Amino acid sequence: MKRKTIVEIISALLTVFFLHGAITNYIQLQSLKNLLAFYTFNTTEIAWVIIIAEAAIGLLLSIPKLRIVGLVAVPLFALYAGYTVLRTLHFPHNFGGILNNLSTKQHILIYVSLGISAMAGIWLKMRKPGLKVSSTSDEVVFT
Repeated sequence: MKRKTIVEIISALLTVFFLHGAITNYIQLQSLKNLLAFYTFNTTEIAWVIIIAEAAIGLLLSIPKLRIVGLVAVPLFALYAGYTVLRTLHFPHNFGGILNNLSTKQHILIYVSLGISAMAGIWLKMRKPGLKVSSTSDEVVFT
């Protein structure tokens, strides 16, 4: 498969994940606010920041010229979400979408997968075409 196709597949999967999360959180806004009450007093503001951030990342990933910005935002989002989960092990962690049905270990696995996928997409997108990685070192032959 070509690099561009792989980057598009990664971006499409991440776009679906983030837009699904944003839509689910918007539909279940009161539930998200109730969950955020465990973490902060500013539930309304934080809920909207989460929804807007997820939607923005999803939109950035879907626009080819801005895709790299979206791919950079994914690991940052995943790091923050993973940190929140690890920091508050005894709090509920239902942050919308498919994450509502996952355990803490599964949350971390999802966030690690998101980060690795995005970094692979960044690497593939930034890599110069035609660059081949050789497993053998360049040897000098004297004749």
